[in-house]
Amino acid sequence: MDYYVSLIRASFIGCGRVVGGILRIPGRVLHLGPEKISSFEGVVEQGLGPHFTLSGSVFRNSIRDLISLETNPVDNNQVYLNSGKAVATGAEVELTGQAASGLQGRASYSFVDAHDPTTHQILNNSPQHLGKLNLSYPVMQKRLFASLDAQYTSPVQTLAGNTVSGFSVFNVTLLGHTLGKHLDVSASVYNIFDKKYFNPGRPEDPEDAIRQDGRNFRIKLTGRF
Repeated sequence: MDYYVSLIRASFIGCGRVVGGILRIPGRVLHLGPEKISSFEGVVEQGLGPHFTLSGSVFRNSIRDLISLETNPVDNNQVYLNSGKAVATGAEVELTGQAASGLQGRASYSFVDAHDPTTHQILNNSPQHLGKLNLSYPVMQKRLFASLDAQYTSPVQTLAGNTVSGFSVFNVTLLGHTLGKHLDVSASVYNIFDKKYFNPGRPEDPEDAIRQDGRNFRIKLTGRF
């Protein structure tokens, strides 16, 4: 088996995300500035023979002037202010492959430590572990494809300080090219095992954790002219 390094890359980006504006509330005018983000990433990609590629990356994102929902001391209303900070440090490993039969696959795992640098607390709704798996197989060459998508999300913390359990969700899709390159038909089943799971609510939501959809179906037609 041949081993070769195909890519080594490091990058640093400093920018301000333009999401600012003017927020008017009774008796006050609040000016929201852009969030400022500094990002560093290093990537290594290596081929493992003719069928597989292994890649790894490390990254660190620092955010200042994070727009967050705060309580206005004048009237106790909740308003958005540039008052937050966040740091996210992590790593990701990914393996991709393709067999002679046409089977293609991609598996990845990532770890992220996202916290407030002032309080050192883990950010809400920020999973530390994510796992993904994608498989695709040509049932009928160039006409019908079957795919499996799976994702694992580790437990996260809600705004109220509670913990939402981790979960795994599996989806399957059949994609058919019915009229050559002009029309695609796909049928998907999401959350095929009808997994009961929750995501943390937003600050404006009355629920601390919101139940997500169970098993559901979708049929889609895509035309190209």
